[in-house]
Amino acid sequence: MTEPLIRSISDTARWVAYHRATESARPDAIFRDPYAGRLAGERGKLIAGRLHENDWAIAVRTYLFDKAIREILSRGSVDMVINLAAGLDSRPYRLDLPPSLQWVEIDLPEILTSKQKELAAETPKCKLDVLKEDLADQSRRREVFSDLNRRGQNIMVMSEGLLIYLDEDKVTSLAADLHSQPQFRYWLVEVMSPVVIQWVNRRWRHHFEAANSLMSFAPTDWRKFFSDRGWEVVNFANLAEAAEDVHRAPMLMRLSRFVTSFFPKLQQKQTRLWETGVALLRRA
Repeated sequence: MTEPLIRSISDTARWVAYHRATESARPDAIFRDPYAGRLAGERGKLIAGRLHENDWAIAVRTYLFDKAIREILSRGSVDMVINLAAGLDSRPYRLDLPPSLQWVEIDLPEILTSKQKELAAETPKCKLDVLKEDLADQSRRREVFSDLNRRGQNIMVMSEGLLIYLDEDKVTSLAADLHSQPQFRYWLVEVMSPVVIQWVNRRWRHHFEAANSLMSFAPTDWRKFFSDRGWEVVNFANLAEAAEDVHRAPMLMRLSRFVTSFFPKLQQKQTRLWETGVALLRRA
């Protein structure tokens, strides 16, 4: 029997890491991740070789998360960052972070143990705490969140590449657990439109289903979804617009945006349909 291309949710982290590595290798890279290649390994290279049409999106998403983190830290707004489903993210090592910042990674033991081995000789720029936990275990998740709430005063949670693999009920549950902690002030999230999710699933559904990691979270009105759960939007960075700004938009996207620029109403409709990007939320 042929082994699935994506064997588990951890393989998606290797896939993302490989595309971060290829972006970092470009002379005009929009970020530098010197660790991504070895973290991705041969498995990440294999997956990315088959699922490569969204390499630009992974690069731009990484860039937007980096930018949002830098901006909120520059304002002195947070003293702790909690990275849910941290995967093979290397930001504590590669970003210029305040030494006093508490950075907490939470993810499954398999993926975090692998990352620790690869980065054993590296020194993080801030205070790094690695928690090997299964976020699907709600009881344990609440215990962890409660403990972290006592350790910080102004905490930002980030969830890059997590929510899209959950359904609305699970995101609702997570949103409630985060909101129940009074020091959890901000939540940096990835947003994908239903149209984008449908496109991904049409092309790659069988790969993700084999690992029980189908992309599904894409509420029709994501702003209302989060607002109804106690999280208001502070700002939103559109992936397509950012891709054009940093010269990573694929040809078909550039052509579509050029054509619709002559038809403002059509362009507005297209923007709403394809609205995907990174949003900073604040507890209401």
